[in-house]
Amino acid sequence: MKESENMDDYSGFCLSYGWDVGKKIPLDVECYKWLSYESEKEKERVALINSKNADEITRKDVAFLEEQKHLTYIKKILRDYLLTGNFNKKTWKIISMCKENDDFLKTIMIDKLTKQELLEAKEKLLNYKSETLEKLSKIVRNFENNYDTLSYIDAYVFHYLSEYYYYYDYRAHWQALNDENYRKALISEKMREDSAIAAKFRL
Repeated sequence: MKESENMDDYSGFCLSYGWDVGKKIPLDVECYKWLSYESEKEKERVALINSKNADEITRKDVAFLEEQKHLTYIKKILRDYLLTGNFNKKTWKIISMCKENDDFLKTIMIDKLTKQELLEAKEKLLNYKSETLEKLSKIVRNFENNYDTLSYIDAYVFHYLSEYYYYYDYRAHWQALNDENYRKALISEKMREDSAIAAKFRL
C-alpha cells in the first residue's frame, strides 16, 4: 500500500460499489454512536447561544439549533430501530440515508471533533495505513469487537480504516482468485497440448 494513496477516495469508492457489506459495524450503527455524542464543541455553542439575549441571537444560531433538533430526531428513529427492530417508512428513510450518504456521517464526525482531535485521528490513520494487510485485519477486527467502547477519535479512525482495509482485502481476494484461475487455465492448456502430441504418436 502506497502512503500517498488517499483513504477518503477509497471510502467513497468502496461504499459506491457495496464493498462495505462485509463490515461487522453497519453505517447506521456508526451514525447512532456519533449522534449520541454531545461534544465539547456543541456544549460550548449551546451555552453561548443560551447566554444571549433574544435580540442577539443570529440566523446562524437559529440554524444551528434547528439542525441539532433534526439530528436529535434522527437519533431517536435510529435508537428505536436498533433497540426494537421495528421498521416503518420513517425508519426506512433514515436508515437509507445513513447507509447511502457517507457524507452525512463524515459531516457529523468533523463537526463534533476539535481540530486537535482530528489531527490526532489523522496521524493514527497514517500510522495504521503503513501496516500490512494481515496486521490491518487484526486492527480492524479489534475495533469492531470493541466498537461500543471506542473513543470518538478511534471511532473516526475506524470509519476510514475499515473502508480502506476492506477495499484492499476485496482486491487481494479477487487477485488471488484471478491468479488461481490463470494457473488452472495454464494447466488445462498444457494438458490439451500434451494430449495432442500423444495423439500424433499414437497415429
